[in-house]
Amino acid sequence: MPTINYRIDRLEGSRTGEEAKSVDIKSNFAILSLKMDNNPNIGDFLNVSFRFEVGYEPNLGSMKIEGTLWYSEKDLNKMVTVKKDTIKLESEVVKEVTSSIVRESLLEIIELSKKLRLPVPIRLPRIEMEPKKLEFKKAS
Repeated sequence: MPTINYRIDRLEGSRTGEEAKSVDIKSNFAILSLKMDNNPNIGDFLNVSFRFEVGYEPNLGSMKIEGTLWYSEKDLNKMVTVKKDTIKLESEVVKEVTSSIVRESLLEIIELSKKLRLPVPIRLPRIEMEPKKLEFKKAS
């Protein structure tokens, strides 16, 4: 996996105390900046600064993560073009970086939402079936 480091620099969360029967949850993220970097142990990598936010409607609260992600790939220099004031990424790199940001941030946000007693910002699976077995072995 090309993501080699995920670090949280800032974690914020608040709950307003409002109650609601129906809640609309909105989350978004932004890549704030990119820079090429080098580490003697891992070589060249892309240092990605990001923000991930979750909000609720009505306003039950909010959560925000700011952090950095390190992305490394064997052919990274072929997939990244550094210009004077910008860095252009191949679509494969953008897809992997954004997937990593969302995945890792959601794992953190789920934990924070439980502590703040806010609705979890992803739809959890529900099992709907009729059980075939109703009796089970008792533990000793």
